[in-house]
Amino acid sequence: MQPITALPASATPRLTPTAIPTQTGVGALFSKISHSTNVLHLQCDPLEIIFDVIANNSQVQGALFYYRLENKTNGIISEWSNAEMRPAGNNIFEFIFRSKTIPEEARYQQAWVQYQFVGLNQAGESLGTTQIFVHEINYQPDCP
Repeated sequence: MQPITALPASATPRLTPTAIPTQTGVGALFSKISHSTNVLHLQCDPLEIIFDVIANNSQVQGALFYYRLENKTNGIISEWSNAEMRPAGNNIFEFIFRSKTIPEEARYQQAWVQYQFVGLNQAGESLGTTQIFVHEINYQPDCP
């Protein structure tokens, strides 16, 4: 699959008891976006983040999760990686992002996890993307 270029859009948080909301407005494709934590580790908890998006558009029949890491020390940004999100019912798509899936070359000592979502139509074609969320999630491979 070819990487999809980021196109600015917006989304608002879906507040759940453990959700860390994003700081944006309502978007055309997704009405709410949330993630379960703002810290990710490779060797100790939390080892994963649960991302949820709620489709705001009836044409959205699927969603992709894209991520990359930005080295906090020198600003180097890794290549994009992506995965299909799981439909959870009621126009909600979910993805469990596990630290062990981060490519070895992107496992910087201190990094930001950058991410965005892509809405897909029934044929699996892109309907558009959210903004790139850049400085919300801290990653470090070692335990604090």
